[in-house]
Amino acid sequence: MPVQFAMPLLGARDNPAAAAPGLLCARRRVLSLPSQLVPAKPSLHPEVAMAAALSRPRCGFLVWCCCWMRVARHTQQREGQGYRRVGGAVRDRGRQGGGGGGGEGEKKKGGGGAANAAPRKRFNGLLADRFQHPFDLEATGMLRRFPGLEMAIRGAVPAIEDAVFMDNIANSILVGPRQMASLHGLLLEACRILDMQPPDLYIRQNPTPNAYTLAIRGKKPFIVLHTSLLDLMEPEEVQAVIAHELGHLKCEHGIWVTLATVVANGLYGRGFLGAFVADRLGLRRRLMRWSRAAEFTCDRAAMLVAQDVNVVVSTLLKLAGGSVSQASELSVPEFLKQASAYDLASQTRIGKLLKREQSLELTHPLPVVRARELVKFSESPQYLGLVRRGLPL
Repeated sequence: MPVQFAMPLLGARDNPAAAAPGLLCARRRVLSLPSQLVPAKPSLHPEVAMAAALSRPRCGFLVWCCCWMRVARHTQQREGQGYRRVGGAVRDRGRQGGGGGGGEGEKKKGGGGAANAAPRKRFNGLLADRFQHPFDLEATGMLRRFPGLEMAIRGAVPAIEDAVFMDNIANSILVGPRQMASLHGLLLEACRILDMQPPDLYIRQNPTPNAYTLAIRGKKPFIVLHTSLLDLMEPEEVQAVIAHELGHLKCEHGIWVTLATVVANGLYGRGFLGAFVADRLGLRRRLMRWSRAAEFTCDRAAMLVAQDVNVVVSTLLKLAGGSVSQASELSVPEFLKQASAYDLASQTRIGKLLKREQSLELTHPLPVVRARELVKFSESPQYLGLVRRGLPL
């Protein structure tokens, strides 16, 4: 995540039938967006539901709060393999030390190569625009031109946070110095690198590897990790997932997605002319593109914390198709070859068309595309300059 945009992970193609009974009815009373923009599961899109409540006060903001609390426990995997919505060692474990056995032995030593990595840096005074994806930066810059709407949305945040806090504290484990202390240490270290105040970290029982946040830095910012993600990932990979969600918080994607939804709701609510203008502006397409760009931004945040491209790519690899039983045989280099094969296949006329249709409705970039973009960022002057100017951790 939007938790998927979740920041709760936003899955644009979730099955409406899987939502909690009565939820869709409440959602229809609140939302007036066209069907393409209405989320099937408001629990995964609290920022959209909040936008609708703000744009139609007579519906009552309490309707949204009740819906959110009712379905917040039903978090699903992000579309496009979101984190909601980061992995293993940088090396090809399956080939080291004579095959899978050598890889497993390396895993037991604890970390798959992180111990030999160069000392990491921290970034004092780091601003979000120092690592944001260009389109993400452009979109948030445009939305800052609506200061009145931004203030209204921020004013509604405390009520949302109270609803989310009650759900998290009742149904999850709050990580702290005396509760899952190793995870708490990973969180504090990631926050120190990104120069952020640590949010609450919750662990929730769920068989789908996932993580999410509301992506708003209010009084009670939080991150939730699923237990299955902890089982699948190495410690450094779990930290990369945490860093991805910290990226959403650093950029406050929840605020800007809500604001964009309010603007879209306003246009589509103006009848035929408003809908025509919105379509001519390509508003829906731009929102989806922005959602994907925001995920690229947060992958960069994960890279700033891990400072090892293989760790972050390994996380994407595991989210795309990893399993506990085959973890020792996963190969980051082979996964990156898939990205090259995808780029090659999409260069033909038919390939370009298929690529466009494949990604048009996705809120999250394809895993192989995310891996390729991470490698490019890790070699860019932007990233190398940040690391060069960083302070010892």
